[in-house]
Amino acid sequence: MRSLQALKEELRVLEQYFPKRTNAPFSIVSSSVDDITSIYRDPINQRSISICCKIIEVPNKCLWYTESDNNDDVQEQLTSIFDELNSNTSNETRSVTLQLEFVIERLNTFFNTSNLSLPSHLITTTENRVEPEDSGVDQEEEDDDDDDETEQQQQHHHEQDQCSLDDDDNNKAQQTGQLTKDIDGISLENWQLLETLKYKRINESAQKNHEKIYTNKNNNQPVRKDAASSLSSSSMSSSSSVQATDRLMKELRDIFRSQSYKNGDYIIELVDESLYEWNVKLYHVDKDSKLYVDLEQMKLSEKNIDKLDHILLSLTFNDTYPFAPPFVRVIRPIITGGHVYSGAICMELLTRQGWSSAYSVESLLFQIVATLCKAGARIDLSSLNESFSLQRAQQAFRHISSVHEKSGWYTAPKADG
Repeated sequence: MRSLQALKEELRVLEQYFPKRTNAPFSIVSSSVDDITSIYRDPINQRSISICCKIIEVPNKCLWYTESDNNDDVQEQLTSIFDELNSNTSNETRSVTLQLEFVIERLNTFFNTSNLSLPSHLITTTENRVEPEDSGVDQEEEDDDDDDETEQQQQHHHEQDQCSLDDDDNNKAQQTGQLTKDIDGISLENWQLLETLKYKRINESAQKNHEKIYTNKNNNQPVRKDAASSLSSSSMSSSSSVQATDRLMKELRDIFRSQSYKNGDYIIELVDESLYEWNVKLYHVDKDSKLYVDLEQMKLSEKNIDKLDHILLSLTFNDTYPFAPPFVRVIRPIITGGHVYSGAICMELLTRQGWSSAYSVESLLFQIVATLCKAGARIDLSSLNESFSLQRAQQAFRHISSVHEKSGWYTAPKADG
């Protein structure tokens, strides 16, 4: 517990010395005992370079990474720095401040600047703070330390009671006898999923950067024109993938905060914890629609062996999202009409011509539900235990899209619903 208090004090001092300021050479944007986000400003181009630290184990075991979209030279340098920090177990004995000093010094050398450095008193303070307890102090000092440690333990336990998940604020259904814990408006379970995805993204990004540098360093063969084109394309794809991942993380976070999601209108499930493949269970449709009537009959039908009580959609995103739409299809039940063809949902909105990067996933879902209802979608109550195949849905979407590309998309007459 003593080390946790030391870390908190260390972060407090860092935030005081490097407050969040625009155009500052270096600033701490945010810090906690879990994460530190800071900005190093490129002295040449004045671009902000994010320096992020995930504290895996208190007080000093860290995972360093960047969330900036940096040019190749800067990214290569950052990857080299972070690889050295993350792979060197001896860094676990060095304070966060000392590790941060290492990053700053390496970047100063890279940019050939000396306008930024950590003051000596800051480094000295942290060195003393992480000194091992068996470092030769006399018995009287040890006794004093023990007393301090007891007080700090009591203080920490008190802070735990107050701070762990903000129990008093997050038990929203306490009066009804239910225990619901929210973090930043997101349920504990979904928040943990977002954290898992975040760390997975960090590790994958670090691995890709490492592989890229390793390939560049070991590729001494002359690059042909077609190979150079391929590398350029690969680089663009990688950049797009980072952008797609960031956008999908934001979309998922917004959905978990959405009132419609919390009301149970729909549920999101990631296939194999992949951000790029979502299963969506629709529970709510317009009560004045025939689709609603069919949905209610389906729930009561004896043929419904699996007790299906929702419409299951699949959303598949590619690495050009949000500039290209997801592929959306119905998995089950079998639906006829409503612009559903062999499971594929064929709408101009879901084509490159009709799509806009401004659309959110939730607004897309609302539009799909509205279209299904207004266009007269019906559930085939005689085939409740069957489902649409992915292959047939893809074929149907390609065919319908090619037809409409030639003849244009149109709005159905009001008489058709």
